Amino acid sequence: MDAFRAGALDREIGADAVAGKWSLRRTARQDRGTEQPVPGTAGDDSGRLAARLRRFAESKDPSTVLDPAALDEASRLWDDAMSVAGDPQMVSVDVLTTLGYLHMYRYSVLPEGQEQDDLRKTLTFFGLLVDRAPERIPDQVVGSFVSAGLEALDEYKSSGRPELLETAVSTFRDAVTVIPPGHHDRAVTLSNLGAALFTRFEQTGDFADLDAAITVGRGAVTATPEDHPNGPRYLSNLGNSLRTRYERVGDVADLDAAIDVGRDAVTATPAGHPDCAGMLSGLGASLNGRYEAAGDVADLDAAIGFGWDAVTATTLDHPSRPKYLTNLGNSLCTRYELVGDVADLDTAIKLGRDAVGATPAGHHGRAMMLSNLRRSLYARYERVGDVADLDAAIEVGRDAVTATPAGHPDRAARLLILGHSLQTRYERVGDVADLDAAIEVVRDAVAATPTGHPDRLGRLSMFGLCMLTRYERVGNVADLDVAIESGRDAVGATPPDHPARSGRLSNLGLYLVTRYEAAGDVADLGAAIGAFRDAVAAAPPDHPDRATCLSNLDNSLRIRYERFGDVADCT
Repeated sequence: MDAFRAGALDREIGADAVAGKWSLRRTARQDRGTEQPVPGTAGDDSGRLAARLRRFAESKDPSTVLDPAALDEASRLWDDAMSVAGDPQMVSVDVLTTLGYLHMYRYSVLPEGQEQDDLRKTLTFFGLLVDRAPERIPDQVVGSFVSAGLEALDEYKSSGRPELLETAVSTFRDAVTVIPPGHHDRAVTLSNLGAALFTRFEQTGDFADLDAAITVGRGAVTATPEDHPNGPRYLSNLGNSLRTRYERVGDVADLDAAIDVGRDAVTATPAGHPDCAGMLSGLGASLNGRYEAAGDVADLDAAIGFGWDAVTATTLDHPSRPKYLTNLGNSLCTRYELVGDVADLDTAIKLGRDAVGATPAGHHGRAMMLSNLRRSLYARYERVGDVADLDAAIEVGRDAVTATPAGHPDRAARLLILGHSLQTRYERVGDVADLDAAIEVVRDAVAATPTGHPDRLGRLSMFGLCMLTRYERVGNVADLDVAIESGRDAVGATPPDHPARSGRLSNLGLYLVTRYEAAGDVADLGAAIGAFRDAVAAAPPDHPDRATCLSNLDNSLRIRYERFGDVADCT
């Protein structure tokens, strides 16, 4: 089950950083004597620029740095430095400092709308100092790294351009590198970096980003005083990341930690606070996950209670309302599976439809919302039997797959679920087009699952069963050949002690004996009997499939006896 989670961004950074233009007052870092570029020889471009910067610092006369000659001197200085270094990363620290200050000063005095090029150059030159001489970067520029990261992340969310997300992550990382422990902006910058990393994880599925988001999220919490107003937000963001890692990896310690920090966030947030609903919803999603893992009904009841509180506390036009609706719907569907009250399903479907309806195409959470809605629709079809629910489940399942980018870790699972729904409709309605479509999406699910993934073999087995079903309908032996190949692949990669081994062996035997009946090749019958014998051997006495395995073996031996009359097959 999918639970929507999203880290909140923090925009409360230091005063110098949020002012419309940088303040040129001296800061604690500047008082250490590192704010001025190192002067060069008086007659060269470095020396001339350094002299300009000193004059500007003393007089604040804009013409000093806006003189076109200043840019000519800067251009020649950069060209000379690159001719020696060959790589921007190797250019002299003194040159980078001088050029950074020139463009910072120009940015501070240019009219609004004419200064963006100088802002970009300021961040570029000081950005090259992040790893080499962070102490030379003025505080007001540090704040602008944060502002630039927020701007890039906002633009990414509206446009979906991946390069903007990369810019946000790298810019926040640069800011964290140059902000020392104890600085008033360190916690907020760590939190924003965590949100950007988490967003990138949602898009790419790279677990390194999720682990990094948790690490910097913990850093943000540690760096925040107990009574700081942003503390609950950092706790909630950390809880979201921990819950997500639990959903991917399965370590209950992550889920317990997510619930602990989520409760702390809710407890520290007054009713009516704009962040309260998101924290309630996140805590509810974590409690729902723990119910599914441990079965404590108190966790499920609490999850639903917090979910309703989150929805009730949110206005109809709030941009986060769809997240809260889908989380609550997920919990209600879970309670239906426990209690069987169809009213929970009806409510879950309504909430899910509202969530999807309020979420634009291209939104990074839309695929998850569609997947949750499909779950509820399919559950109601199984309970009530209305094909309209099955049709709707297939439609939103297709939309969920379409909204999930190639390479995303959830894509294969969503393809498989869509295939299962299509096969279910084929069994109900009998339209071979549904069976063909099921085969294609299950084939895609297998292809999208890396070798060694724990779910790959189960998906191979389902693919084989789909091929068998089509053979039984259409009669094309080529489908049986594909089923046997996939069955052999599944069995060959299943460890001897795996609980699914007997079932996979039994399926392989079924494919082989079916081909024997179609083509008459005795080798297929012998291989089928061998597979059924191995299936029986792999099924312990209390295994739920043991009786089926024994029955399949008995039937195959009877077929061989009828063919050859060997009494040994009857004993």
